[in-house]
Amino acid sequence: MTATAVPFHQSRLNQFVAAAFSGSRVLSLNAVAMLACFALCMGLQLLDARELNGANIWLKPGKFFLSLSVHFVTIAWAMSLATPATLEKRTVRFAVLGLIISAWGELAYITFRATQGEASHFNVSTPLNALLYQVMALGSVVLVVAASIIAVTIWRANRTSIWTQSTAIGFVLATVLTLIVGFTLGGNSSHWIGGDMTDATGLPIFKWSTTGGDLRVSHFVSLHAMQVVPLAALSGRRNVVWAAAFAIAVVTALTYVQALNGIPL
Repeated sequence: MTATAVPFHQSRLNQFVAAAFSGSRVLSLNAVAMLACFALCMGLQLLDARELNGANIWLKPGKFFLSLSVHFVTIAWAMSLATPATLEKRTVRFAVLGLIISAWGELAYITFRATQGEASHFNVSTPLNALLYQVMALGSVVLVVAASIIAVTIWRANRTSIWTQSTAIGFVLATVLTLIVGFTLGGNSSHWIGGDMTDATGLPIFKWSTTGGDLRVSHFVSLHAMQVVPLAALSGRRNVVWAAAFAIAVVTALTYVQALNGIPL
């Protein structure tokens, strides 16, 4: 039997995008703009061969544009689960504003450093650079905490829905795990622990270390609890949602401990 192709307008992807735009048009439009910037950064790699730590200088801003685009569209989708009255709450409106300011501030700083061929993270070479790095770190905290505030507010308005519950669990779990890994990154002043401290020998695309520990792995896993746990709600079973949350917490912990022990993925 030959499978019948599903038209795009009937696909889950189209439904997801439509839900995101109905949840928050402003976050969705920002996500589209970030996606366009990601494409631009990928194109700039073909025109600018400069490297930093063994990777093209435009790879890092490109990855951040893509990551924050996914972050924004996920939050926008979550907001489609809420009533208009919930979305008008002051906490939600301020959280959205904080997301936008923090995201574009961080992206502007990372992109600026890329144009200079300089590191954005862990760059404390001057007092000004150290201050800007701290501001960027604060913005990173806002990005995950604001997402949790929105998710919990939506869940509190409708506690019986498996979708609002899974979203609150996923967003809060992502926030807690990401902050733990993030503070470890800041305290270590590097994502590398042992091995070659360069992206030149890292895995393709991700550039995670192949010779030593790399905290970026657990950082990546922890952040994506925001997508994995709500996705488990497709099963319609709350025990599956909790199992997904437990699984991603375990994988985060394992990759975190692995990195701290200097073991590559």
